Amino acid sequence: MRIVTKILIGIFVLIVGVLIGLFLPYKWNSNTIDEVALFPFDEQAWHKMFDIINSTLLLITLLTAIFKEQILDSIYHAKFEVKKENDYREMVENTDMGWSKASCYEKVMSVQNIGNRPALNCRLILDRVSVKSESDYFATELDIKEAVILPLSTKPSYNQLKPRGSLSFSIFRILPKVINHEDIPERPMLFQIGDNEIEIKHCKTDYMLAFHIEAEDAQSSISNVIVHWNGEWRNRKTEMTSVLSVEHL
Repeated sequence: MRIVTKILIGIFVLIVGVLIGLFLPYKWNSNTIDEVALFPFDEQAWHKMFDIINSTLLLITLLTAIFKEQILDSIYHAKFEVKKENDYREMVENTDMGWSKASCYEKVMSVQNIGNRPALNCRLILDRVSVKSESDYFATELDIKEAVILPLSTKPSYNQLKPRGSLSFSIFRILPKVINHEDIPERPMLFQIGDNEIEIKHCKTDYMLAFHIEAEDAQSSISNVIVHWNGEWRNRKTEMTSVLSVEHL
């Protein structure tokens, strides 16, 4: 898109150079200047000048008609900036004993539109999820059933990201094990990336996520996040940071 704009600018500069070359009477291989007017406004010169101008305008009009959308997109477009943050958040609940504990650990990515055009229908797309434990020689790529992650919003219209606006996406959540109690069914500890449940390895493991932000008329470059985790749970974030960390490359 920007290449088309540069081509048009180059054509314009070339035409200006041709006009100067036709009507400027300076001889570059001589130390003298011809004793003629700087712009010889005779009838022939006027016809020649208008022919060149008309041809130039026709060419510009033709190129503009062909590359109209590309030219507009290069000037008026949305552009995403993913904030590189290595932190994750803790959701806390109060127990019957009166003390607090984490009910969930969640990594939220913040995305800003630094362009000058609204981005419509924004979503986060998982390009790849792979796992490599300390005993593995190579990373294993996982099959992702649902690659689309929608913004953390209760209103669908909020995923229309205005210039200088921002959206948040939850890329992973870790939920604790639940013990069977009265009407609450037992549940193992869960590790979810988007809507995908990931098998937890109980050893030092790197969970590598590659993703990009996509809209109807724009998309970001690919970002990479690595989750370092040994599969253990801690009841508060102050302790959880010793077994779980996030690295945004």
